[in-house]
Amino acid sequence: MKVLRLLVERGGRWVPKDAGEIGDIRKRLLKMKLEYTAGLVLIMARHRACEKATLEALLRTPRMKKHVAKLETRIAKLLASWE
Repeated sequence: MKVLRLLVERGGRWVPKDAGEIGDIRKRLLKMKLEYTAGLVLIMARHRACEKATLEALLRTPRMKKHVAKLETRIAKLLASWE
């Protein structure tokens, strides 16, 4: 996560070329601990390092919603505050 944070702090952005790329990232995150998913969402949202719709697409599936269920309120607040 440190490398990701450094990249976005220097203007890096995640611009997926298609829905398949988002799905690939989702599959990888589902194999990891919740903390990694939370870290990615937090970094991307705080730095606006991707479109809001990209994060929403990443989090939209039932498996991902279950994966982040403990953080549902926090993620909802982050996305709601996105202007």
